[in-house]
Amino acid sequence: MSAATELPELRSKESTHRAFVLFHNTSNRQIELFWIDYHGRKISYGVMQANEKRKIDTFVTHPWTFCDPHNKTQILVNGSAVFYPTVWYEGAIDLVRMMIKRQVATIYLAIRTLKELTLEKIAMKLPNAYSAHELELPMALAGDVECVYKELREKIKRVGE
Repeated sequence: MSAATELPELRSKESTHRAFVLFHNTSNRQIELFWIDYHGRKISYGVMQANEKRKIDTFVTHPWTFCDPHNKTQILVNGSAVFYPTVWYEGAIDLVRMMIKRQVATIYLAIRTLKELTLEKIAMKLPNAYSAHELELPMALAGDVECVYKELREKIKRVGE
């Protein structure tokens, strides 16, 4: 395979070993679920509401990621940016109810500083990156707002592809 046609590292591989997952959004915000397909593209599986639980049948080598649907901030699941399910029989079967136990994947927000949150909020309201320098802010903070603006636009662009 040539360098131009190489597949990305983060992608689904084979569909051999089934996995049964229960995604639990423990945050107080909406969260968008993405399955990473065989070519490394993010495929949306919709938006979960705060405290919603969703059952997904998937495969062991299929990665999942999560983000805030409004600002595209990456969200953690079980402490990681990417979730890989485990094979279903590792959780075995609930013998009382004769049901397959689903692997629970807990989705939660990463702890962010007040500065990070404030810079993001300001950047989201700007019409363009240069507008950050027109605000009555110290030059260093205006530069930070400009950087955050560019990062947010890049995230939005990547998700839209």
